[in-house]
Formats: sequence, structure tokens, C-alpha cells
Amino acid sequence: MAIYSANADDYSKPAKQREAAVLLSVAERRAANGEAAGAYQASIDATAIFTSVGDLSSAADARRLALRQLALDGRAEEARSTAETALEACKKLGDQAAEAKTLLCMSELCAMKSSPDQHAEALRLANQARALCQASQQPDLESRALLDLSSLYCSPFSLADAGPQKALQAARAMEELSEALKDDLGVALAKQAAARALLASGDGKGEWKKKADGALAIFRSMGDQRLVATQLLATAKLHLEAQDPRSAAGLASEALSIFGQQQGVDGISALQILADAHVKLGEASKAVETIQEHVEQCRLAGDERRLAAMQEVLMKALAAIKGREEDASDAARAAAQSYSKIGKVQRQCEVLRLISLLHRDKREYDRAIIMAQEALAAAKQAQRPEEIEAAMQAIADACVAAGKHERAWKAAEQLRSEGLGSAADSSAWLCTATALLEADAPGASEAARQAQAVAEAAGLRSLQAKALLLSARAALAQNKTKAALVASQRASRLFRQDSQAQGDAEALVVAGKAEMLQLESGVREPTLTAWKLAAQKLQETATRAGFVDAILGAEAYGMLAKAQTALGQSDAASGSLQFAAMLYRQGGNKPDPSIMALEHAQGAATALGGSQEAEAASAALALMPENPDEVEAERVARERTDAYKNMGGGMVRTRHGALADPKTGLEFQVAFRRDQLGSAANVLQRYCRQALAGSRAPLIEAPAPLA
Repeated sequence: MAIYSANADDYSKPAKQREAAVLLSVAERRAANGEAAGAYQASIDATAIFTSVGDLSSAADARRLALRQLALDGRAEEARSTAETALEACKKLGDQAAEAKTLLCMSELCAMKSSPDQHAEALRLANQARALCQASQQPDLESRALLDLSSLYCSPFSLADAGPQKALQAARAMEELSEALKDDLGVALAKQAAARALLASGDGKGEWKKKADGALAIFRSMGDQRLVATQLLATAKLHLEAQDPRSAAGLASEALSIFGQQQGVDGISALQILADAHVKLGEASKAVETIQEHVEQCRLAGDERRLAAMQEVLMKALAAIKGREEDASDAARAAAQSYSKIGKVQRQCEVLRLISLLHRDKREYDRAIIMAQEALAAAKQAQRPEEIEAAMQAIADACVAAGKHERAWKAAEQLRSEGLGSAADSSAWLCTATALLEADAPGASEAARQAQAVAEAAGLRSLQAKALLLSARAALAQNKTKAALVASQRASRLFRQDSQAQGDAEALVVAGKAEMLQLESGVREPTLTAWKLAAQKLQETATRAGFVDAILGAEAYGMLAKAQTALGQSDAASGSLQFAAMLYRQGGNKPDPSIMALEHAQGAATALGGSQEAEAASAALALMPENPDEVEAERVARERTDAYKNMGGGMVRTRHGALADPKTGLEFQVAFRRDQLGSAANVLQRYCRQALAGSRAPLIEAPAPLA
């Protein structure tokens, strides 16, 4: 947006365009300071003025900023619909620049939803925008598309598809284009994108630092202190990712100093990075001192918005210091009160739920319940259904952790009695189901069914998906694997439609558990094909879940290791176990006991030595010895099938309605599947059934093929 800041002071431009440029510059500054409402209004006004003078390309820039604020405010669907309408208008008017910018806007909206499917759609739209720029020979716009592509390829959702390498290619292509255009800002942004890509690809030679330093040098030469501070923060984040908090703290401190000299810039993001760096260095008390100074400045200035944000940062820093939990709670309450005064109910509830979670993790359950109840009270006062649901879930989780199930039931009953609508009723039933899940699985199933019915009738897709997920968990607790599988698969579909990656991952893991239990218990015939299909699904589940949640990913990789062990794929199983253990450590949990037992068994097998074939055979499915009669029966069956295929012609109906061969008159019968896979008990039971069926339908030799 630097071009619009320049246009605002360029009196050679028409008055209307200068006015719109001023509005867009104001909108950008407000967005950087977290003033979503002000940024949205200013950018919408700028969009209207640019459109009125026929500058659709600039209007697309302003609209993108407006729709980003709309999505951040929880109105993503409205933002997407507006962007689609604008895209159709650009196509009709034939403005390819505006069309490309609108495609990039839609790509950004998809990326904000943080789900694999939406990420893939974001990549598709960004690539489409780049292709349009190339076709219309607009290298400046292509450079912007490449910057967006580089950012998308650095996402965790692209790691499995050589994302960092593609991100680096996009950044290098952008740098070449910008150098050809003599665009210093573009070159600097490309270098920063390359630094991020190099770090994501595991650069061990420090090349990313050279790129980041090069970008910073260009920004300094441009003389724009705000751009310098922004680049300092971007580089500080990279240092934090590279586990170098000392360097990150120095860069963030310099950025904070520059922001302090800039009028209208609050520097909250710089303070947050500085605090994170100090916490990682074990200097949380130093971070608290710095933040408290800024909190006092905001209080004296009467800036309630900045005060709320500063108090939230203070709360997180205090929570990292042992023995300062009470101070963290006080900071959280103060932040919540400030957010309430400025009308940011969502942030108010989020802060209260966050401190509730912190208390729960520290086993201070009573405080956790109280903070969750305060979040519920704020959500009910503002009549925000999504916040009511989140607060009720926080209450249920805290009560279950404390073993106070009755308290959760009473909270749910009270919410239902208040008649706040279908969303609140469904949330109350979900709370009841969560509280009952461990002690009374049938009761939890019924409560989840009630929640699902209310949500479905009201068209509340997110709540319906959560209710189905709880139903699946309750069914699994009762060993009702088929019901659990169906409910979890339905939940996964609904979560994907709602772009909720976390819920989708949870549902996929529950579905994987149900399938594994079916195979292990014999409910589903444990054939080679069944195990292969299960392993294939678990591989996809592990990939999806690992991007979203470390513990879910670890559970999925653990199940995958079991399936691979059953298939005799010991090397693959060992790799999956290593992934599972790594993800458990990332999530701060100890590995699941069953995973540890499987890993120990594999280690013991390796220690015994022997050939790779022998090791695979020992881990493979137990097979019955070959039976000569069965081999002969299979040969005859194959010959009969081949002979029939060579005869040609189709089936005919007899007068009784049965299908029969037109040449022999033999009625068609569906044969039992014959294989030797499964446990000894499964194989014997299946062969007994086949023997009984065979006594009633004797084997008939196939007729000779016609000449």
C-alpha cells in the first residue's frame, strides 16, 4: 500500500483519487493497530470512491483490505460472497488487473480458514491470478501473486508436497521480476519471502539470515522507518522459529523503539514478540517489567483499546512465571473489562477462556470453572451464540477435569431453562454429553443425540458436527464400532464443509479408532485388503491431523504403525512410531502405553537379528497353511469363470425370476469369498460356513467353450 501513501501527497492526481488514497492509507494504519471496525469503514469508503472514478484496480486493493477485516470479525462467508460478486463484475467489465487482484483477495480469504481443503483452494486461486497476470503481461501484479504463493507454500499444509522448495522458487521468481522493474520494495519483500522459505526447508547454513539481512538493508535505504520496523519484526519472528530468542529480542526491542516514535502506531505486536523472546530465554520477569511500563502509559493516556491488548500480553507473560498465577488472573480480568468497555465481546470471552485453560492445566479447577462461567456470562449478555457454545465447552472441560460432573449438568440445565435459542440449547446438551461421557456412555449418547437434533433443525452445522463427534465417542466407549464409524464420518464431512480443521482431525482420528477396533475384535473380517485400506486411510488421517494438533497426529501415527505391523511392513511401522513419539513430545504428553509396547516389541525383534524376510514374516498376519483341496477348488473356479467369459452373452430370467445361464440353464449363485487371511479362529469360522454352504450347492464343472 506504499503507493497509496505517496498518491495521498501527490497533488498532480485528481482530488477524488487523492481522497481515496488518504482513506486507504488510514485504513491500512488502523488495520495494523488492530482497529478492525475503523479499518473496514475507511477501506469501504475508499472502494466506493475508486469505483466512482472508474479505477477498478485500486478499488480491488481497497476491497481486499475491507474483506480481510470482515473475515477477521467472524463474517468470512459474507466476505467470500462479496468477493465473488466483485469478481463477476470485473470479468464483465474486462478489467484483468482488478480481476487478478480479486482472485488474490479470494485466495487470502480461503487461507484464513486454516484447513487443508481451503488451503488447496487458496493455492488454486493464487495460481489462477498469476496465470492471468502473465497472459495480460502485467509483471507488477505477477510479482504480488508470487509473494502470496510463496507465503501459501510455506504453510504446514504444503509441507508434504515440497512446499518450502516451491515457496523458494516463487520468491526467487518474484525477486527477478522486481529487479527487472527496478522495484526496491518488491525486491525486499522477495528476499524476506526467500528467508522464510529457506528456514522452513531446514536451511542449516544460515542462508535465510543473509536474505533477511538483505531485505532489512533495502528497507533502511528507502528511509521509511515504519517499513524498517515491520521488517525487524518479520525477522524477529524467523529468529524465534529458529530457536534464537536472543536475536529475536534485540530486533523486537529496536522495532518497539521505532514504533514508539511513530505517531498513531501502538507497537503491540512488537511488544508481544519481545515478551515471547524473554519467556523463551527464561527472563519472563524482565518481559513483565517492560509490559507493565506500557500498561501504565496506556492507562494514563486513557487509551482503552491499547490498554486491553497490553493487559492481555501481560497476562500471558505472568502465566509463564511460577507463583504468579493470581496476578495472571487479575490481568486477564482487567483485559476482559477493557475489551468489554470497547465492545470487543469476542476478545473478552477469548481472554477469559484462555485463563480458564491455564488454571485447568495447573490443576486449579475451581478457578478454571469460575473464569469459564465469567466467559459464559459475558457471552449471554452480548447474545453471541458461538461464544456461548465455547464457554459451555470450557465449563464442561473444567468440571470433568475436576470430577465435578454434577456442576456441569446444573450449568447446562440452567442454560436450557433460560430459553436463549436453539444454539444455546444445543450447546447445553453438548455440555451434558461431555460431562456424561466418562461415567455414563449411554447417557452421553442420548444427550449428544438431543444436541444433534436441535442443531440440525436450526441449521447449525458446526454444532451438529460437534454433536455427531460426541456421539461417535460415546458409541466407541460402548464398543459400538459401526455406529461410531458412521457418526464420525458424518462429523468429518460437516467439519470440512464448515472449514474447521481441528474438528475434522478429531473426527478422522475417532473414525480410525473405530476401524482398528473392528479389525482387531473380528467385527470386520481382518483380510489383507481390509488392513491395506485401513492403513491407507490412517496415512491420510495422520497427515491431516499432524498439521492441526500434535497429539491427534501422534494418535493417528500410532494406529498407522499398528496397521503397518499387521501387514508386515516393519520399516514403515518403525518410521510411524518415531513420528508418533516426536508429536507426543511436541504436544507435551507422554507416549500412549500401547504405542510404547509396540515400539518395545519391534526393538526386541530387531535385537534378535535374522533376515528381513523373517522379521516381516514374524510381524505379518497369521495365515493358515495351504490346503490342497482349497487350491484345487480355486483352480476350478478360475477355469469356470474364464470359460464363462469366453462364451459371451448375458444372463436371462427364468419363470421364477432367477438369473440363469442361457446355454446351460444353471441358476446364478453368489459364491462365498475364499481367502486364508485373518486369525486362526476367524479363518476356521469362515471355512465352516463355506463348507456348510458347499454341501447345499455342489461344485459343477464348467461347460466347454463354444468353437
